[in-house]
Amino acid sequence: MKGWAIAIIILVLVAIGGGTYLATRPAPPSSYEIPAETTTPAPTASDVQVASPAAGSIVKSPLTVTGKAKGTWYFEASFPVKVLDAAGKVIGQAPAQAQGDWMTAGFVPFKATVSFSTSTATGFIVLEKDNPSGLPQNAAELRMPVRFE
Repeated sequence: MKGWAIAIIILVLVAIGGGTYLATRPAPPSSYEIPAETTTPAPTASDVQVASPAAGSIVKSPLTVTGKAKGTWYFEASFPVKVLDAAGKVIGQAPAQAQGDWMTAGFVPFKATVSFSTSTATGFIVLEKDNPSGLPQNAAELRMPVRFE
């Protein structure tokens, strides 16, 4: 009978010790964490290069935009090009089409023709990295100021 009492006391002490250990150790990090607010990284010349028109140019509709962008900017051989007025309103939009094999990490030539009409004297051409995931960390854009004819 004495053996059973000692076994029960040892079992109770182990249970209390285990409970204390579990209660005092830090909780593991959650597998789902809310991502910190991210900013869209500015593309550099190493991402996209516009051959025409140059920033600050006088442009008119229809506007042809040419250059080259890394294959990571394309999805299904295109990425969006927008023309904005001075207030930031989209006044024209068209896809920039790859002029070569876009499934590469290297540069691929592109061409886009955008029609627009505006009543403002200035605006922007915006080239957006195609981002079918919608995730902010995959987004990027190149914004160029222009003047309208």
